[in-house]
Amino acid sequence: MSNALFNSLVDPEKARGISAGTQPGTRVHPEVLEAMSELGVDLSFVQPQLLTPELASTADLLITMGCGEACPYVPGLKRLDWPLEDPK
Repeated sequence: MSNALFNSLVDPEKARGISAGTQPGTRVHPEVLEAMSELGVDLSFVQPQLLTPELASTADLLITMGCGEACPYVPGLKRLDWPLEDPK
């Protein structure tokens, strides 16, 4: 959700967020689709994806949310970890 909101607000010429997970689901949760739709953001086309070292290497900044050792290490990539609890 944060990635979609970020991308809806940022100048796409300056930045773009990519969302991925260490254990991605098979689909975006229906409650997320509904909540984002209420904000005018359509996520019906989004497919969760795996956070791989290759994907992370395309970033200038990697923000992780409590994935610890499961997060890929990319030499030289700045990483910030936001220790958020699992929303489940």
